[in-house]
Amino acid sequence: MNFNIVFKQFLVITIIISCLYNASAQINPKIYMKYTDISKIKERKLLVELIEADQDYLKKLEKKKSKEPEKLERYLGMISKYNAFIQTAVSSNWKLNDQFEFKKTSELDIIIEQARKKKSSEFSVLRLAELTDIDYVFERRSDLGVMVLNYGRAEQALRKPDYHIYIPNTSIRIGSRWEEWDIHLAVALLHSHFESMLKKKKVFNFDDFQEESVSENCSELEGKQILIETALLEDQNSTDILNKLDIKEKKEIKIVQSSDVFSSFSKSDKNKTVMICVPYGISKPQSMIPGFGATILITGKLLIDCESKKIINSHEWIKSMMGMGFKKIKPGIQKRNIEGIVKCENK
Repeated sequence: MNFNIVFKQFLVITIIISCLYNASAQINPKIYMKYTDISKIKERKLLVELIEADQDYLKKLEKKKSKEPEKLERYLGMISKYNAFIQTAVSSNWKLNDQFEFKKTSELDIIIEQARKKKSSEFSVLRLAELTDIDYVFERRSDLGVMVLNYGRAEQALRKPDYHIYIPNTSIRIGSRWEEWDIHLAVALLHSHFESMLKKKKVFNFDDFQEESVSENCSELEGKQILIETALLEDQNSTDILNKLDIKEKKEIKIVQSSDVFSSFSKSDKNKTVMICVPYGISKPQSMIPGFGATILITGKLLIDCESKKIINSHEWIKSMMGMGFKKIKPGIQKRNIEGIVKCENK
């Protein structure tokens, strides 16, 4: 018996078996508030964060400014864009609190600290945060994280925010962390979820909210145009993707630029919907062999009505993240997502 051949066969089988195991988890979807908290939070004044540059990180970028000026420009530009976007998003869409005010991060931190000490119930806050790879099980953390908006009581602990909403589409486009309509979407979806919880007088996670929304609203898909942002397509070279679609139902689908999508969304265009990607979890094909493994961001795909801001339909939205195996659910919009989201079967 040739030992080298046997050993190679054993090695190949071991690699295949070890890579078949797939660990998946949501990125902490828990809501740390009761219905009584939700019903009272509307009475508070809302403080909305305007983010400031991290001074330590800024110093590092300034030192490398001569060699890599684009990094400093990109970082400052990202902050400037977000602050402009969150102001228009809240001013245009926010109705949960009667009053709101914009505060810089440093100012907000002081107010929150005072609220905790005094156990004040005067303010609620809306601020930007990032949920990172927690990975309690395998001790193999990645650099992957998703951006969220935290909303809740000012005195509540930051490590357990009352509520957070994932900012759609972020980290999917090449060269752009977010666009204006991503922030508007996050605010609108947060708003809709809270209104639903207030109406039903109970607390439930976003995945349950979207499932219920689809069940209630999918029939409204009939006769509506579907807009898809070019930069969100998984295959950026699919110029003829519409011609390849296998769709029996007659649907008007247009692949357009981000500005076109935002225009329809902000103007509440009638009979138009937009397809988005919402971060849902992190998948980890786990290997027993050191050096093997990957970390993959998983997104559910939602269809949002431009006029009502309702969730009309979804595709590859997974309530249970375990046991996914090798099912390929990638961050961007794929051909099968478009084919799947035009149907209301079993919704």
